[in-house]
Amino acid sequence: MGPNGILLLAERPRRMGPVSRRLVLRLVAVLALLFVIGTALVAFSDSATLRAAGLSMVFPGGGLLYIASPLLFLLAMVALTLAVVLWWGISAY
Repeated sequence: MGPNGILLLAERPRRMGPVSRRLVLRLVAVLALLFVIGTALVAFSDSATLRAAGLSMVFPGGGLLYIASPLLFLLAMVALTLAVVLWWGISAY
């Protein structure tokens, strides 16, 4: 309460509630784990298949560029863009 008895809003409110904060932290942890695993596959593997898989974990379609398939890479980028637009569009409803 303020000095005159009126209820006031918090000056520094939390950006997210406890459930949202936990979900965002879990998302960041999973993405960091995928990035670390993908980087390890690229750095420490001798197999072209594992390197391509690791690159695709770090950057969608990166493995397709690694195996020199630019048309499949473009198709993957179109599919990724379509998926993001649909995801965004469905969430707006």
